[in-house]
Amino acid sequence: MNSTLVVEDLPDIRAWLVDTVRLAFPHTEVVAVGRCRDGIGEAAMRRFELALIDLELPDGNGVSVIQALRSHQPHAVSVVVTIHDDDEHLFP
Repeated sequence: MNSTLVVEDLPDIRAWLVDTVRLAFPHTEVVAVGRCRDGIGEAAMRRFELALIDLELPDGNGVSVIQALRSHQPHAVSVVVTIHDDDEHLFP
């Protein structure tokens, strides 16, 4: 695993996710941002193998980050990290 994108607006959760990724994949570069637009920008500029993405972000929905990532890097694995457990939030 060379590079992981973390998109989470809550600083404590974002830090925990970064620490968890580094524990699981010690040699990976982790890029962590807190907004949709930053996640979309990173997806366009860098190559990621893994992305952990929150759905509820201050400037939009994490689904738009997943769509951008798939557009630029279809090989990347996206994992939704959210407190929501309903179909309306999870399946778009």
